[in-house]
Amino acid sequence: MEITMAKTSLARDVAALDLQLANKRLANGAAKAGEETSALKMQLGEQKKQLEEQRRKLDEHKKGLDSKSRQLDEKEKSIVEADMKLKKKKEKMDQLEAQIQKGAAGGQGGDPHLRNRLAEMEKELDVHRKELEKSREDSKQSQVEMERLLQLVQMSQEEQNTKDTFK
Repeated sequence: MEITMAKTSLARDVAALDLQLANKRLANGAAKAGEETSALKMQLGEQKKQLEEQRRKLDEHKKGLDSKSRQLDEKEKSIVEADMKLKKKKEKMDQLEAQIQKGAAGGQGGDPHLRNRLAEMEKELDVHRKELEKSREDSKQSQVEMERLLQLVQMSQEEQNTKDTFK
C-alpha cells in the first residue's frame, strides 16, 4: 500500500511538474508572440511614415509641375501676343514701303517723313523679333523643365507603387 501511495504521489508530482513546464512554455510562447507583434507594429509604423513622406514629396512635385505648367502657358500666351504684334508691325511696314515706292515712282523721290517712319518701324520690328525669339527660347526651357519634373513625379509614383505591391 505504501508503494501504491508512493507511486500515486510520484505521479502527482510528475503531473505537477508537467503542468508547470507546460505553463512556462505557454508563457514563453505568448511573450514571443507579443514580441513579434510589437516588432511587426513598429515595422508597419515605419512603413507608414515612409509612405507618408513619399506622398508628401509626390504632392510637392505635383505642385511644382502645376506651377511650371502655368508658367509655360503664360509664356505661350506671350509668344502668341508677340507674334501678333510682329505681324501688325510687318503689315504697317509693308504699307509704308508701298507708299514710299508709290512716291518714288511718282517722281517725288519719296517722302522723308515716310522714310524715317519706315526706318523706325524696321527697328521696332527687329526689337519685336528679338523678343519673340527670346520668348520662344524661354518657352523651350520651361517645357524641358516641366518634362523633367513630370519624369520625377512618374518615377516617384512607380517607386510608391512598387513599395505598395511588396507590402
